[in-house]
Amino acid sequence: MSFDKSCARRAVAFGVFDVFHVGHLRYLEYAAQRCRQLWVGIRADQLQTPGKNHGTVFTEKQRCELVAALRCVDHAFVFSVPLDDHPYWLDWFNRHDVDVVIVGGDWHGSERWNRLTPRLKEADIDVIFAPRTPGISSSKIRKTLFNL
Repeated sequence: MSFDKSCARRAVAFGVFDVFHVGHLRYLEYAAQRCRQLWVGIRADQLQTPGKNHGTVFTEKQRCELVAALRCVDHAFVFSVPLDDHPYWLDWFNRHDVDVVIVGGDWHGSERWNRLTPRLKEADIDVIFAPRTPGISSSKIRKTLFNL
């Protein structure tokens, strides 16, 4: 899809951004190219990603500070409400003039985003899946680091 940056006022991208790597950077740069203003939601420490049985290495405050310092990010914030709570997020998106939600490519086709995408589109909010960076993942990095 060819996306006209001038059409989207504000996009939101979400992630944990623990053990920050080049894949995270490319995801956020991709997102920033699709809007005039990029806000990034950092998952709170209290939320655990389903299927992952570990906590984070860095605190939510540290992860938020790191992401906020990136040139491509206009605003970073910690979120503590699960993304599956679509009524909360629809209201939040509307109050903050969000036009687009950018999602990491590894979530494309997932049960969560197959359910949420039509609901967002009904509210006139586009969903774009960013391409994955081949050969890199936080899980691989963790495995390497903790098996040293």
